[in-house]
Order: sequence, then structure tokens, then C-alpha cells
Amino acid sequence: MKGEDVEAAFREGGAVDEWWEEARTAESEKLRISLCMIVRDEERFLQGCLESVLPYVSEMIVVDTGSVDRTVKIAQSYGARVLQATWHSDFSQARNKGLEAAVQPWILVLDADERLEPLPLEQWQMLLADEERFGYYVQLISRVGCEGAEDELTDAVCRLFRNDERIRFAGAIHEETATAVAALERGGLPLAPVVVRHEGYRDEVIAARGKKQRNAAILQNALRRNPADPVLRYAMGTECCTYGDWEKAIGWLEPLTAELPPDCGYASDVLLKLSRSCLAMGMAEAAAHWADRGVQAFGYADFPDLYEAWAAALLELDFAEKALKKLEIALKLGTASSFYSSAAGAGSYRTMCGAGFCHERMYEWEAAADRYVSAIQARPDYAPAWERLLLLGAWDEEIRSKWLLASTSLLQADEDETSKKGGQAGEGLKQQTLLNHLLCKLAYIGLELQPEVSAQLIEALVERDQRIFWQGLLLVQQGDKAGGSQLWQSLPAGGWGEVYTAALDSSAADDSVSAGGGADSALVTQALHHVRAWQALCASGAPADAPPLAWCSLLRMQAASPGRRPAASPLAAGAFAAAAGAWPAAAVHFTAARAIAAPPWLARAAASGAAAAYASRARLLCGRRADSPAARGVIPAPAPLQSETELMQRISSALFPLRLL
Repeated sequence: MKGEDVEAAFREGGAVDEWWEEARTAESEKLRISLCMIVRDEERFLQGCLESVLPYVSEMIVVDTGSVDRTVKIAQSYGARVLQATWHSDFSQARNKGLEAAVQPWILVLDADERLEPLPLEQWQMLLADEERFGYYVQLISRVGCEGAEDELTDAVCRLFRNDERIRFAGAIHEETATAVAALERGGLPLAPVVVRHEGYRDEVIAARGKKQRNAAILQNALRRNPADPVLRYAMGTECCTYGDWEKAIGWLEPLTAELPPDCGYASDVLLKLSRSCLAMGMAEAAAHWADRGVQAFGYADFPDLYEAWAAALLELDFAEKALKKLEIALKLGTASSFYSSAAGAGSYRTMCGAGFCHERMYEWEAAADRYVSAIQARPDYAPAWERLLLLGAWDEEIRSKWLLASTSLLQADEDETSKKGGQAGEGLKQQTLLNHLLCKLAYIGLELQPEVSAQLIEALVERDQRIFWQGLLLVQQGDKAGGSQLWQSLPAGGWGEVYTAALDSSAADDSVSAGGGADSALVTQALHHVRAWQALCASGAPADAPPLAWCSLLRMQAASPGRRPAASPLAAGAFAAAAGAWPAAAVHFTAARAIAAPPWLARAAASGAAAAYASRARLLCGRRADSPAARGVIPAPAPLQSETELMQRISSALFPLRLL
């Protein structure tokens, strides 16, 4: 595919058009760069990779290690020279075969699941014209995690270097050329303004490729040959972290801390991963120790991610004020140097969100909400900050007023971005996914609590059917069930509208609804929450005075949360009873939660609940006495306790921790 066909595909892929035009007119003046790749069954990703690099390279060398799909045909359609190689469980061996075949004076190395971001040709020419340089680091941005909970990690990798026989890859896995290039440089390797985006660390990609088993086998073989190699041991520790085997990760990484010099290129990552592994194993003191060592002993005082890890450990130890101070340092540092392996938002919106949660632990709700709004303003599509802000607003009307400020920031940022690309606001898939995600979360709390915000988010949806669905749910939550049902009936059969209509019917009939018709059981449960079908949700029957939407929904979400602590269930049950006004039952549940060994913040929430339950019981008795014929007009009826709203904030914050640090 060439010429206009390539241009059309490149545009559809979302590339930056202005650089395409420049590169297209300079076809005869392509850069003297050889692209070198190794591939195997990469038909899913290869085309996008080759299109991203097509305007810049004069040669493509693709080493195929046994593809059985369309990989080779795709490579050849772009003019690539394809070399066949037998796979010997050694990435360096395969990569070096490609380097040996390259004829251009510079080499760029990419994987099929990577994309080169557009860069003006003038900047490329300046990089290649520097006769003093043998190579450069480039910025690698990797998407990690699963859909709905994805994050980004940034790192500096040596992928652009001279075609020199002294520069070859080393390492059977996690192979690198930085050592060889640095040996030829007079100073350290500089960072080029070249950005590569990587998709291969997303959970579904890892699972589809069987990376866990493949990488483990390669590392085990390499370690049998060279068990003392620190790079291999670090790589094994990294693999264990990737797949959540925290105990083994600690076993591989901790001994390295006594061997690696501070100027080792990956020592900072060893300490960061070690701290996070210890925290995941419930070893908060050890986690704090290793983060402290990283900052104080190893000298990584400019690494915001280490301060985040330190703060997470301090929070687990219930030192919220100290944790906040560490995060303040990270915020002052700002984004990490590209030479660190850093999470997106560390030193910025992510750290700001963590600071908000520290305020929650100190029961400073307004300050927490302000932090979340600041995080959203820094990155309007940052879901964790949105979720915390919505959670706090469920109970506090003043905080709820901040939702509008946050939603305005989100939609304005989208408008600004799409105006640059000449598209329609909100049309990006990521933006649409986020809007639906926020509306779903907001529906648990109450779309009707801030109808202006709900309507604003709904209007930003591009798909007509999605807008109709959420407009129908807004009507239902505002009390117009007939109006909402009528809108849903106009939607295509088999979708959410049909499931929600069935849930609404079950609510009206005081009946249950099943996941029939192919509907997912989780979707049915979500629909029952959203239409407030409490009787259908509670097998034992809902309380006579059904609890408000916000707490009943939060309780049900908590019941499905992974990693729930033992004290969480009675604490949630107590809050459920309290929201229904069943204070004697609430007192029993809160007392049970206090009796279970629990983290201090859960214990405090349970103690607050018990105190509120007994106070409410006393208030009820006083109220009855004040309402008696003899006391009427003499003993004033007690005012509602302000602590009840505070109680709900404390419990919801304790039950739903921020899981990002």
C-alpha cells in the first residue's frame, strides 16, 4: 500500500496530519535511517507501526522468527526486506541479525506494537547531523493494565544509534544497546525529542501472546547460565511485579540493593518496585524503608514516584499528614526526568489525587475535593480523581457544586483538543468511553443530584442511542419512570435499554429480574441499582424505609469489590442500616466492625458509627419525650445530628480506598 492509500490509512489512524504533508513532499529526501525490527505473528499491530515510521526511514529490515499469519506479507507491502531467523529464545541474537543487515548510517529500533509519534524532519536532521553522537535515548510511553484501569509508564530507552559494528544488543531478554553506545560516547547519552508509544504491556495483549510463560522460560534459561548477572535478576524481579507475584519479586530485588551502585541505570526502578512489592505484601514499614533508602541513601531525591511510594506506605501506617508532606515534595518536583521509569501523572495530577486522599484520611473533605478538582483540571479525563470527587459529593451538597467546575474542565479540554484536529467535540473513542464511565458512576450516586452536570455530560455524547439511554435514566432518577421507559423503548432491541426496562418493571412489580436474554448478570445488577429496585437487590427484603440511593449503591458496589478487608462488611452493613434510620441494627453492625482487627481508619469509622448510632438512639428517645403531651412546648425537639453526614463521609472514604499510589 503506497501513495494515497497509505495517506488515507495514516489519517484514519489518528496521526498528526501536518507532519504527514511535510514528509510526503520530502519522499526523495528521506532520512538515512534503517528501521530494524523482529516480529512473529504481528498482523494485528505491524501495519500501524510501519505507517508511523514510513515518512522517516530509507530502509526497513524485518527479522521474522516464524510467523504463520499475514505478518510477512504486510511487511513486504511496505517495501521491507524480510529476513527469516530461527528462534533460539534470545532476543539479542534475533535483533543483531537485523542490525548486521542494515546499510544506512543510523538505526532506529521498534517493535510491532509500538508507534513512532510524528516529529518535524528538521529535528530528525539535527539529531543525525551531530558527528559527536553515537546514539540517543528516546522516550518510551507504555500503556499498562486492563481496559477501564489503564495507566501509562514512561522510560528512556536507547533505540536510535549509529550503524556501528561495536553497537550490538546484549541480554537474552529485556535486551539493550545503551551500554555499548555509552562506551563510545564521551559523555552520557542525551535524550532525543523522539517519542514511541507502546501497546504491548496491556493485560489483554500480554495474555494473547503468552508473554508470561515465554519470558519466564527465557529468563530461567539465562539465569542457569549466569545466575549472578544483576541485569537478569532485575529482569526476573520485574517480571514477578508485572504478574503480581510480590513475594518472589522481593526475593529477586532486595539482594540487588546491596550490590548496585547509585549510578546504575535501573537502581531507581529496583527500589521503586521493591517498595511497592512490600506494600502489596502488607509490609508497610518495609515499603517505607525502601522508599526512604531510595531518596536518602541512593540520592533519588528528584524522583516523584519514590515519594508516591513512600506516601502510600505512610498512609497504610496511618500517618496521613506525613504522607501528604511526601506528596507535596513530589508536586514541587513535577514530572520525573525521562531517564527514570515513571508513571504518567507522577509529580502532577496523579500525585494531586493522592494528596486529596490524604486529606480524606484527615477528614478534611473540602480540601480533598479541591485537590481532586485540581487533578481534573490538570488532566480532565483522569478517572480516579473523578470517582473520588463524585463519592464525596454524594453526601455533601457544597462539594457537589464542584462537579460542574470539573465537568466544564473536561468538556472544554475536549473542545480545545478536537478543534486542533478539525473534528467534532467528544468524538474520540477514549473520550466517549470516559463519558459513559462517569455517567455510570454518577448514576450510582444520583444523576438527579446535579441535573445540570448530568445533562452536560449526556449532551457531549456523540452516539444518539447513548444520549437517549442516559436521558431516559436521568428521567427515571428524577421520578419520571414512564418518560424514561418510553425513551428506552425507542432503542434497538438487545441493548442496555432493554435490560434497564426489565429492571424498571421488576421495581414496579416488587419482583426480581434475571440475566435472561443473554444479558450479563453484572449489567442486570447495575441496572437494578440505577433504577433503584431495592427489593429486587435485597434477597432478604429491603428495610421498610429504603436507604437513599447513594449509600445503598455504594454498599452494593463494596460487596463486589476485590480485596475487601474483614471489617468492611459489618461496617458497610452498619452504614446501610443507619441510612435507613435503623439505628439499633446499625449499632450492632458498627460494634461488630470494631471487634474485628482492622486498619486504624476502618476502626475509627466503625467507632464513629457506633457513637452516632447511640447518639441517634438518645435523640429519638428525647424526641419522643419532647413530643409527649406533658412536655410539648417545654422540652424542644432535638435537631438532626450533623455528625450523621460526617459519619457517611468517613465510612464511604474508608470503604473505598484510592488504589493508585
